[in-house]
Amino acid sequence: MIDTREGDARKVRMLTWNMTPVPPAPAQMNAVSGSAQEQKPVEPQVHRQIDFLGMKLRVAMHKHDAAAAAGFYTLNALKILDSTVGMLSGQDTIEKDFAAYFASGPSEVVGEPVQMYAVGNEIVDISEWSRGLYYGHSVKIYVRDADTWKIRLEYVNSSGVPQ
Repeated sequence: MIDTREGDARKVRMLTWNMTPVPPAPAQMNAVSGSAQEQKPVEPQVHRQIDFLGMKLRVAMHKHDAAAAAGFYTLNALKILDSTVGMLSGQDTIEKDFAAYFASGPSEVVGEPVQMYAVGNEIVDISEWSRGLYYGHSVKIYVRDADTWKIRLEYVNSSGVPQ
């Protein structure tokens, strides 16, 4: 290990200038670059379907209906609530968390879409949210589930600081 104190960047360059990079793994040698799998526009019909599900989720939350709100998640969904709660795994656990959240008498959450794009067969939906003085971002990944879309993964970040 090299001790890299401030000002030692020259020493690190000198010690590593002739190091040969590790060759790529065989599976990566002819793989499509990550940029080819990046953001694609969402088809208008799919965009409307995701927007409609978001509206129905907000209605379930407004009614404090934990079962209905959790129903928008896949059975094996993950919901990550940064440092406040941690990771929730599975629709049942997510439903229990919604029930506890609703029992606490929360103020209304307001959301604003930021961006939606397709990656492979999944849809990424990024939004900003606020609740009272608090705010943050949410990233949801939707997957097809029979004839609808469901949330497979959600990450919610909170500033934890009032606006």
